[in-house]
Amino acid sequence: MQKMLKPMLVLFALCFSFSLMAQTPFPTDATTKRVSFTETVIVGDTLKKEILYKRSQEWLLRTYPGVKFTLEDAVGLKYIIQGTFKVKLTYDFKYKADHTVNYMVTIIVKDGKYKYTLTEFSMYKASTGAGTSTAIETAYPKMTTQNKSEFTTQVNAEVKRVTDDMKLYMLVGQVKAVDDF
Repeated sequence: MQKMLKPMLVLFALCFSFSLMAQTPFPTDATTKRVSFTETVIVGDTLKKEILYKRSQEWLLRTYPGVKFTLEDAVGLKYIIQGTFKVKLTYDFKYKADHTVNYMVTIIVKDGKYKYTLTEFSMYKASTGAGTSTAIETAYPKMTTQNKSEFTTQVNAEVKRVTDDMKLYMLVGQVKAVDDF
C-alpha cells in the first residue's frame, strides 16, 4: 500500500501544478471556465430600460464603428457584438509582434440597471491571420513570463478603457463637446 501512495502523491502534485499553470490572471466564469469581465451597474430608477437600451446601441455603434449586431433582442433588451483590439508582445527581448484580440460584448438592460459581459477572448498574431486564432485560456500558459506581463497589462488597460467609457455613456448619454452650444 505504501508503495502505491508515493506514485499517487507525485501524480497528484503534477496534476495540481499543471492546473495552476493553465490559469490566467483574469476573472473567469465558473461555468464556462472562460475569461469573463462582467458587472451589473446600477444607474438609478430614473433611467428606464428603453433609454438604457438606446444608449447601449449608441455606445456600441460609436465604440465599434461599422459593427453588425449579431443579435438584437427588443424583448430582452440585449445586444451582443464582437469587439477587437491590438496588443504588442516582445520576442527575443527586442522584437515586437502585433497581435489581435477578439472578444464578445454583451449588454443587457433593465429599469435602473444594466449588465455588461466581455468574454470569449481569443488572439492571433497579425502576421499569421485570424485562421490561427486561439482562446486566451489556451494561449496564455504558453507565453513567456515577459509576454504574460505585457499581455495582462494591455488587456486590463483596454477592458478598463472600454468599460469606463461605457459606464459614462450609459449614465449621461451623448457627451457634448465643449464648443457645442
